[in-house]
Amino acid sequence: MTLETLGVQVQGVYRSWKAALSKIKKDLPDFMIVDLHLDNSEKGLDFIEEMKNMFVPAIVCSGYSDQVNIDSALNAGVIAVISKPIDQPTLIFQIKKLIKELEAKKGNYLVVREKNSLVRIPIENIFRIEIEGNYSSIFIESNKRYVLKASLKKVFEQLDSDNFIRCHRSTIINAKHIKSLDPQANKITFTNGEESYISRRYRASILQKFTP
Repeated sequence: MTLETLGVQVQGVYRSWKAALSKIKKDLPDFMIVDLHLDNSEKGLDFIEEMKNMFVPAIVCSGYSDQVNIDSALNAGVIAVISKPIDQPTLIFQIKKLIKELEAKKGNYLVVREKNSLVRIPIENIFRIEIEGNYSSIFIESNKRYVLKASLKKVFEQLDSDNFIRCHRSTIINAKHIKSLDPQANKITFTNGEESYISRRYRASILQKFTP
């Protein structure tokens, strides 16, 4: 009821995260509110961990707001912890704050499909994008790979040209994640240890961008 008064459309209410998962995979919510303890001894933090690679913000509600649970929630990437019984003004504040942040980030992510699930990838998390025929492979931290059915040109149009640059005919890189540049070897090393090579065509523009 509180969410609806704020104009938030509720996709569903579930007492089991396993029941919720199939729905969420087909229709990603903007955010979710999760209790730490669910039916059938299921744990809310297990659900949040399962959803981690889908990048859906989570608020935790719990009557067990001890330090251990708070630390576990923070480690799982939870954006807020609200104690039960829920204080309505606190909940409204957190929801309004989150909505404001989501509106500011609108368009700052790519939605891709992984197996039978939709995944929302924050653009800032992308390290590089490589084209493979009619598909683009998107790499994030730890070299996790997602595939998007779109040409490199089409994907490039959605990116910030100040941070994303081409280093090869088939590769776009995120300058924010570059650790070092070796002009002699025509090689770029990312902060996660991965490497990309620079083609002759794009060498001059990349050197110009990184030379003070």
